[in-house]
Amino acid sequence: MLPDYASYTTTDFLDDASFIRWVKGDAAATAFWESWLATTPVNAAAARAARQQLRLLLAAEPVAVGEHTLRFIWQDITQSVAAHEARARRRTWQWASAAAAMLAGVGLGGWLLLRPAAPTLYTDATAYGQTQQLTLPDGTRVTLNAHSRLRRYTWQPGHPREVWLQGEAFFDVKHLDKDYVITPGERFVVHTGRLDVEVLGTRFNVKQRRAQTQVVLQSGRVRVSVPGRPALVLAPSEAARFDSVSGRFDKLAAASPAPALAWTEQKLLLHRTTVNDILQTVEDTYGYRTVLANPRLGQRELEGVLPMRDEKSVLFVLSAILHVPVTKHDSTIYVGTPTQ
Repeated sequence: MLPDYASYTTTDFLDDASFIRWVKGDAAATAFWESWLATTPVNAAAARAARQQLRLLLAAEPVAVGEHTLRFIWQDITQSVAAHEARARRRTWQWASAAAAMLAGVGLGGWLLLRPAAPTLYTDATAYGQTQQLTLPDGTRVTLNAHSRLRRYTWQPGHPREVWLQGEAFFDVKHLDKDYVITPGERFVVHTGRLDVEVLGTRFNVKQRRAQTQVVLQSGRVRVSVPGRPALVLAPSEAARFDSVSGRFDKLAAASPAPALAWTEQKLLLHRTTVNDILQTVEDTYGYRTVLANPRLGQRELEGVLPMRDEKSVLFVLSAILHVPVTKHDSTIYVGTPTQ
């Protein structure tokens, strides 16, 4: 029986053998944990914090140390064990054992594990019906769509710039490369569900809604990857799509990126767009549940531009286009009447 991972704290994740194998790159563990994170658990931030701490430990720089220093490290570890309460003592001892094995395995040329401070977690989030403009420390500009969240930890020099996205955002990534040789510190990676988008200097949109994730490239070049699948490299106007239910991961034919980016101008471009698709966007943007009186109306395709400045404008225009009443009651929007 699997543990109740949804109740885990950061410390619990650090103590879990399967979680540690994932951070070390084990394929089976990677498949499980990426699938688990794709469900957007309530404690996903704790899992990512634990992953970041493990990465810092595993990325520690090797230095030559003497026997006296090794004894000092071991003494510090054992004193920390004695200072904690029973449950904390058990976990610290497991970390102490791992550290001892690491030291013993490499002898006097061992690893000096300086206990780094936990990285700071920064979170920006939008409510329903709200967008937000962000400027990241490197100068990258991000437009966050409604009901979306962007997280990042303190970026370390020489390491990739990583962010984690739930929802939808448009990225204008700052170009750091000066000599056409890409170093780890010049990489920019967006993690969203099971999908990773790696870029250098690029403008692109990432949308993760329901079970679908889509990346649309406006300019530059991106590499989109899913664990266990060959990566897709996109050129301008190309898109990649991943369905977490079916597992389908493919590249879409080149087309104008304008429809995917229209939300940044508070509008929705319609080209053979069904009413069902429009109502899904309304739900994702404003947080309402929609009820369609006549299911056949949902298959109707529309052309044109739908303003998305606010919910009142959207409902008014929908009513005018469809020639049906559109009403709102509490958190539900009703479209049409049963006879239409």
